[in-house]
Amino acid sequence: MTDDAGSLKAAWAVLRRQWWIVVAAMVAAMAVAWLASADVPDSYVGHATIVVDVGTTKYSGMPIVDDVVRRGSGDVVRSEIASATGQSVADVASALRVTGVGNPQNSIAITYEDVDASIAEKGADAAARAIIGYTHETAAEQVEVGRQQVRASQEALKRLEEQSKQLSPGWEQGDLIYKMWNINGEILRVQNNTNIIENIYAYRGGPSATLKPGKSTRRTNVIGGTAAGLIAGLVIAAAREELLRRASSRQAET
Repeated sequence: MTDDAGSLKAAWAVLRRQWWIVVAAMVAAMAVAWLASADVPDSYVGHATIVVDVGTTKYSGMPIVDDVVRRGSGDVVRSEIASATGQSVADVASALRVTGVGNPQNSIAITYEDVDASIAEKGADAAARAIIGYTHETAAEQVEVGRQQVRASQEALKRLEEQSKQLSPGWEQGDLIYKMWNINGEILRVQNNTNIIENIYAYRGGPSATLKPGKSTRRTNVIGGTAAGLIAGLVIAAAREELLRRASSRQAET
């Protein structure tokens, strides 16, 4: 505690002596941030939402929300958005944001920023449709796997039914009936899972755009610049104090 108190007192003493450096750095950084963002125009943010059935995202072979978000921020989706909006892939990369929402994640929020409201909406909509296209492709693969399992189970069920007809009532026939009952249960389970998989991720359409005033961006930049100036000022003040201390030490030695 004593060491901490001493360090705080020393830091406060440095700040009292070098306060003008800190203030000057903050003012300079704030001015630079203001001038750099003085011409920032108003923009629009397009919004689209993909709804996630949280309880069913862990089915084998289906991507989880984090995987879908990464896909949504990748080059394939960016290229599709660029084609829809007529913009470059680089412009799309700076305008697009894809994030999972909730804990557990029950939706995917998509935003797309542009000075044109229609482009902002179109970008968000194109991103959502591209992401849903990816999830539907994956779901289609899993659905086909499920259908193959159902066909195989139905064929096995037919064979067991034929065998059962040839047996007299007894434990062997009872064993076959039990196996048939299990297969029927498996068929129903796979069919139910197939129906669920197709609807894990859903996009209802209806993108919207909201105004983002340029002054809000300027305010954010000024606050960030002021904070950066404070940090820089403290570093410069500490460095100047150390240089003065060393110079004083050398003078004392001579």
